[in-house]
Amino acid sequence: MFKITQNSASRKVELKLHDLKDINVRGIRQAFYQIGAIARRTIKDNISVKPRHGRLEKFRGRSRRASVTGESFANKTGAAKKTIGFDVRGAQELEFGFRENQDTKYVEYLEDGTAKMGKRPTLAIASKSTVGKAQVIMEKELQKAHKEGFK
Repeated sequence: MFKITQNSASRKVELKLHDLKDINVRGIRQAFYQIGAIARRTIKDNISVKPRHGRLEKFRGRSRRASVTGESFANKTGAAKKTIGFDVRGAQELEFGFRENQDTKYVEYLEDGTAKMGKRPTLAIASKSTVGKAQVIMEKELQKAHKEGFK
């Protein structure tokens, strides 16, 4: 019934549900919106978290600490942070991650790494920390939908 996949090519995390009953649809959609908001907030918080453990570098006249392999990437310009979003498609699918933008094509390199730079798995870190909250929200919203019934 529950399937979570991360597609590194599209830089999205998808949560899919199968075999739904009509009464569950409303509860699942409500839960998806709450889970998407939590996932977006978690990604933004992870990007902004301090202290970082990388090297100190100058950028636009200010000193900033870079991230290291395995941490969420550091918020250097804020362009990638502005493209974080989520989409709810019916009661079957929730997708969250970085939206395609001309200014943020480098997010793919940050997430997957390159030959000279290790991975900064921001989506993987956020999805792992959101799973527990997502299950609690899903259970609560489904119970609420069953209690209220069809309206």
